[in-house]
Amino acid sequence: ATSAGGFLKRLIKQAPFKITKLLTDNGKEFTDR
Repeated sequence: ATSAGGFLKRLIKQAPFKITKLLTDNGKEFTDR
């Protein structure tokens, strides 16, 4: 989960466009379950 969060932060910072939505499969990386 920590590495997924770090990846998303770096992606948002470096992407040449604004990311407005993120679709997930509700895996453990993206939920608090």
